[in-house]
Amino acid sequence: MHKRICDLGDTLLLHADTTEASRIEDTVTSLGQLLYTVINSSDAQQLHLDSVHQECLECEKLIEDLLIWLRSTHIVLHKVIPKTHKELLIDLARCQDTLSGFIHLEHKHQQLLAKEKAIFKLVPREGFNILHERIQLLDKQWAELQQQTVLREHRVTQDLSRWTTFNEHLKSIMDWTNSFIEEAGSYKDMLVEDSLNKMKSEYKQQLQEKELEKQEVLLQGRQLIMISCESQSSDIELKLLLLEDKWHKLKDILVARQHKLQETVSVRRQLKINLKNLNLWLSFVENQQTTRTSFIKCGLDQSEKKFKESQELQLDIQHHSTDVSSVLNLCTVLLRNPDVCSTKTECITLQHTMNNLVKRWQNVCTVTLQRINRSPNMSSTPSFETPASPNREAGRDSRDGQASARQDFEKSSRIDILLHQQVKSLDDCDVKLTRLESALSAKGDIQQKQPLSGVLFPALHIRNQEKNNLDTEPERSVMASYYKKHAGHTALFMRVIRAALPLYLLFLLLLLLFCLLPVCEDEYQCTFGNNLHHSISPMLHYTDGAPPT
Repeated sequence: MHKRICDLGDTLLLHADTTEASRIEDTVTSLGQLLYTVINSSDAQQLHLDSVHQECLECEKLIEDLLIWLRSTHIVLHKVIPKTHKELLIDLARCQDTLSGFIHLEHKHQQLLAKEKAIFKLVPREGFNILHERIQLLDKQWAELQQQTVLREHRVTQDLSRWTTFNEHLKSIMDWTNSFIEEAGSYKDMLVEDSLNKMKSEYKQQLQEKELEKQEVLLQGRQLIMISCESQSSDIELKLLLLEDKWHKLKDILVARQHKLQETVSVRRQLKINLKNLNLWLSFVENQQTTRTSFIKCGLDQSEKKFKESQELQLDIQHHSTDVSSVLNLCTVLLRNPDVCSTKTECITLQHTMNNLVKRWQNVCTVTLQRINRSPNMSSTPSFETPASPNREAGRDSRDGQASARQDFEKSSRIDILLHQQVKSLDDCDVKLTRLESALSAKGDIQQKQPLSGVLFPALHIRNQEKNNLDTEPERSVMASYYKKHAGHTALFMRVIRAALPLYLLFLLLLLLFCLLPVCEDEYQCTFGNNLHHSISPMLHYTDGAPPT
C-alpha cells in the first residue's frame, strides 16, 4: 500500500508544477515516517504480548502440575481411616509424605502467585479474570487439602496412641499393684486394730477405684486385640493375663492379711480375757497360800478338812496349769507376730506381762510343792478326840485334885520339852542318814559309805582311812575285793542300827512318861495328854523295823 502511494506520488510529480510537487513530496515523506513509526510500535507491542503470553503459559503449566498433585492428594485424604495397627501405620506414613509434599511444592505455589502478580503488572486484571479465578481456586484447594492432611494425621496418631496409652495404663496398674502388695504386707508402726480399720476403709476404697481402671484397661486391651496383628494380639493377651494374675494375687494377699489381722485381734482379746481371769485366780491362790492354816478345835475332822482343802487347791492348780500354758503360748505367738510387736511399747508390755505371769506361776508351784511335801505328815495324824473322850467325861464328873494335877502337869511339861528335844535331834540324824544312804545307792561307790561309818563307828572310820592310805597296788586290789564282799552286810547292819536305836530310846522315854503321868481329871490336861500321845503314837506303830522313807 505504501509502495503504490509512493508510485502514484512519483507519477504526479512528473505532471505537477513546482508548488504541487513540493506538497506531494511532503505528503509522501510524512506518510513514510508515520508508517515507520507504526511498524516500530507494532513490533514493540508484539514483543510485549509475546512475553505476557509466555508468562501465562508458565502459569498454566504450574496450575496444571499443582492440580494434578492436589487431585491425587484429595483421593488419598478422602479414604476411610483404617482400624488395624498396620494400616494405621501405613496411613500415617502417607499423611507424613503428603505434608512433606506440601512443603516441597510450596515454592511452586509461591512462584505461581508471583507470576500472577507480574502478569497483572503488565496487563490489566480485567483481561485475565479466568487466570485469576483459576489461581484463586487452586490456592483454596491447596489450603483445604493441607488442613485435611494435618487433621487426618492427628486422627491417625490418636488411633495409634491407643496402643501406647494402653501400655502406659497397664504399666501404671501393674506398678500400683506391686506397691500396694508391698504396702499391705509391710509391718508399720501401727496398732493391729488401726491396721485392720485402715484395710477395711482406705484400702478397700482404693481397691474399688483401681478396679474400675483395671476394667477399662481390660476393655481397651480386648478392643486392641481385635484390630492388632497376630504378634501384637498375643503380646496384649499375655499382658492382660499377667494383669489378671497379679490382681488375683493382690486380692488373695489382702484377704489373707485381713484374716490374719482379725485372728490377731481376736487372739489379743482372748489373751486379755484369759489374763484377767488368770490374774483373778492367781490372786485367789496366792491369798489361800499366804493365809496361815488354823484349826478351830483339835480333831481328826479338822485335820482331814484342811487336808482335803489343800488337795482341792492342788487339783485346781493342776487344772489351771493348762490355762497358764495356753496363755504363755499365746504370749509367745504374739511376741513373734510382727503385727503385734510393730511398736516397741507393745513388745515391752507383752514381755513384761509374760515375765510377771511366769514369776507368779513359779511362786505358786513352789509353795504347792512345799505343801505336797508336808501333806503326808498331816494325813498320818490320828484322832485327837477319841482317846480323850472318856477322860473328858471323867473330868466333868469330878473337879478334885486340881492342885496335884497342876504339879503333875508341870512335871509332864518338862518331860515333854525334853522329849521334843530328843525327837528333834533324832529327826536330824535320820534326815542325814537318809541322804547319805540315797547317795550311796545312787552312785554305788563303796568309798562314799565311809562318812556313814564315821558317824556311827569312829574307830572303824579311822581304820578305813588307814587302809585307804596303802601305797601298793596289790594291797589296794585286796582291800577293794574285801569291801565288795562285805558291802552288803555293812549296809544291812547300818540300816538296822539307824532304825532300831531311835525306837529303843523313844520306847524308854514313853515308859517313863506313862509312869509319871496320872489320870487326868481336868479337860485342859486331858487335851494336852492326848496331844502328847498323838505326837508319839506314830513311832510305836513300827515295832518290827524302820518306818518307810
